[in-house]
Amino acid sequence: MKSMIPRSMDEMLAITLSSFAIIAWAIIWWQA
Repeated sequence: MKSMIPRSMDEMLAITLSSFAIIAWAIIWWQA
């Protein structure tokens, strides 16, 4: 995985969305 320091707004948004998706999936899986 590449550096967590965003070089642009798009990269920051992509990191934020992917992190949120992983967390949301983990919560859903844990609740199942």
